[in-house]
Amino acid sequence: MLDRDAAMAELDLAAPGSIVLVDAPPGGGKATLVQRWLEARGRSARWLPVAESAQHARRGPSAGSALEVLLVRTDTVDQATLRVVRAQSPTAVVIVLSTAGWPTSWRSTDLAPDRVISGTTLAFTATDLQALAASRGLDISDRVAARVIAATGGLPGAVAAALESAPGDGRWDSSALASGCDHGVALLQAEYSAELLGPLLLLALADGGCSDTARILWSAVQDGPAVLSGLRGAGLVVEADTLDMLRLPVGLRDAFRRLADREPGLRDDVIARAVSQLVERGRYDDLVCMASVPALRPAVLPQVAERWERLVDVPAPVLLEAVSARGRRAGLDPHLAIAAARAYLDITHTGHSGHVSSGDVSRAQALLDGPAVRALTDESARRTTVMLRAILDRANGHADRSATTLETLLRSAEPEGELTVSIRVHAGLSAFAASRISAARGHCTTAMLRAGDAERAQLAHTARDLAALLNQIDDDPRSWWRQNVPRTSTTAAIGDGPSRELLLLDAVLRADIARMRALEPRLRPEPVAEPRALALIQVQIEALALNALQRPEEGIEVLGALRATIGPTSPRERRMLVAAHADLLAAAGRGRHALDVLEEMAWHEVPDGIAGPPPLDLALCRARVLLTLERFDEVPTTVHRALTDIGRTGGRFVCWAHVLLSLAARAMGRDDEADRCLEMALVAGCEAEILFPFLRQGPQSLDDLISAAQHLDLDDETRRFVARLVQVREAVAGEPGGVALSERQRHVLRLLHEAPNTRTLARWLAVSESTAKAHLAQVYRKLGVSNRVAALRVGRARGLLEEPRSISAPSPTGLDESTEM
Repeated sequence: MLDRDAAMAELDLAAPGSIVLVDAPPGGGKATLVQRWLEARGRSARWLPVAESAQHARRGPSAGSALEVLLVRTDTVDQATLRVVRAQSPTAVVIVLSTAGWPTSWRSTDLAPDRVISGTTLAFTATDLQALAASRGLDISDRVAARVIAATGGLPGAVAAALESAPGDGRWDSSALASGCDHGVALLQAEYSAELLGPLLLLALADGGCSDTARILWSAVQDGPAVLSGLRGAGLVVEADTLDMLRLPVGLRDAFRRLADREPGLRDDVIARAVSQLVERGRYDDLVCMASVPALRPAVLPQVAERWERLVDVPAPVLLEAVSARGRRAGLDPHLAIAAARAYLDITHTGHSGHVSSGDVSRAQALLDGPAVRALTDESARRTTVMLRAILDRANGHADRSATTLETLLRSAEPEGELTVSIRVHAGLSAFAASRISAARGHCTTAMLRAGDAERAQLAHTARDLAALLNQIDDDPRSWWRQNVPRTSTTAAIGDGPSRELLLLDAVLRADIARMRALEPRLRPEPVAEPRALALIQVQIEALALNALQRPEEGIEVLGALRATIGPTSPRERRMLVAAHADLLAAAGRGRHALDVLEEMAWHEVPDGIAGPPPLDLALCRARVLLTLERFDEVPTTVHRALTDIGRTGGRFVCWAHVLLSLAARAMGRDDEADRCLEMALVAGCEAEILFPFLRQGPQSLDDLISAAQHLDLDDETRRFVARLVQVREAVAGEPGGVALSERQRHVLRLLHEAPNTRTLARWLAVSESTAKAHLAQVYRKLGVSNRVAALRVGRARGLLEEPRSISAPSPTGLDESTEM
């Protein structure tokens, strides 16, 4: 006999007239406990089925006939009858046996249990099992006992049946465990309705993979949540701590699977109910999870295929796992093949990372090339496959063809549903890659509005972020977007990409050093994924931030590697990468290398038939490189050509162009011209609230521009703008990032490493000693130091002393070589 002292003590404490709830799953030992308690205490009891209870209520109590204990099953007695019985026998102890806790229909009344004995108390432990086995002549080790309890969840009916199935020779036979678990499942099946048993069968078949669906099935049945709670309390359903996953004990799981094999109709009914509930609730992600379970897949995949257009709401990784992983593409329903291809390629798909790898491109191509997909004739499938093939064209470097295909597709008379909004987003990306900037901006802006109308929040955020990026790239201050919509978004729509880049770009344009540092700009040595146009916008923004933070060296090597490995790209995409690379090279003082990079691409040529502005970024970048190389007389020609092509008076490019003109004119001694250009730059920057063009050439140039601006006759608003530039200068001075020395200054620093004093340095530079000191002052300022020792230490740490020039020329007679610098 098992020790049930704790449970019996609870029954002993039941006062006359009280109610005791004994709550455990079928086979949980409820009736056995009560029977042994009655026998041990010498008490009698009466079961109260509905008919007997009603008869007892009608005749009323008689002398000597009052019951001391009434036993009630919740599935045979309603609360009204129980209330009458208690009124007639007020001193009786009522023991309620339940498999689903306190009945829901009784909770709104004044009936409530005074004491509760749960399945946790009644479940077998390993010690209980060994004691019961010993009473039957079986010797079970601690290891085997623990395994049996783990396999059965300690369900008393299953454990007892396993022992009864053991051979009679005193040995434990592991096959008895399977027999006991089968008996335990039979007990559950006998008392639970099909609706309550179904979730258990589903959990067994999915091994926890359909936990949310099981919860939904229980929630759809009266007392279902209470049944789940009781099963969890009894240890028959275990919830993983971190995965929120429901599992059955392994022995009961296997027994349920054997039940499904014996009764396939029961399995099919459970699947049908699950599918119906999920479709009714719009839980297509859970439906796809069911399809990923091998035991459920044959029955569920056809249901998924019928609803393939709704699968865009299923997270892409979940969908791909269900319909295209593990070699299941062969024989895949063609609509599911389209859905899988879209999950690979479409960055507007729910749960998409925003990056399409070359492997994703190949897998999607294989799915779309299937003959069954090509044979589809329904309009939705046709439009989806046309969009996906256009994305493939863009991924393979055919941006023009992709843009044309998508624009043709948009002209068809279709409602502005989810698919059309996605087509517009991709039309914008393809148009941008093809240098059709105005069209790109229009597509993304329209997509944002249409997605908002259709209450597609993620699509609306994606389109908004893309439209904002494109408007910043286009840099047209006349755009209604820039006047009416904030430049930044805080909602991540595609991974963490566009929204973060908008924040970083805004920080760059405003020269907000603290915000840039907080956003941690970085260039990673990873292949540029599709959509390349968006990825390269992000690369450009990260490069601009590294430039502003005086850390160009961090991105130069990465950009060089990207240019060598990027694969097929459109002319626009190549220009974006070249511009970013050359800009960082110039910022690091490697002007000749930057010029070589620019010359690799015909920066001054615009392919015929491509609409939109000329490659202003390359033209102005070239002018910036010419400044670095001190080829000042070539800057005006390059910049004036760019200004003529811009055809407007405001914006980032106009501001930057006049900054470059001012610096070049000042270097050539044309101070009046430099002041006029600087004033135009200040006005353009003030109107657009853009400060970065003044910082782009480095801290020394910023300092020179501020000094000149403070002597100009400016209006109050422009003077306030100059004051903001002063704040930027102060922030830059405290920035511990890298340095941006010109090639001349790098040369001076390398000579400083060899020269013993300033006079020698001046002689080697063929300049006066005062000029040499001026050069050193500029180098010290850029390095953030104040003396020779600190300058050489920083230069050595930053790799600026590579290949120092060894000079062995004899000192002229009479020079004091020991003069301090």
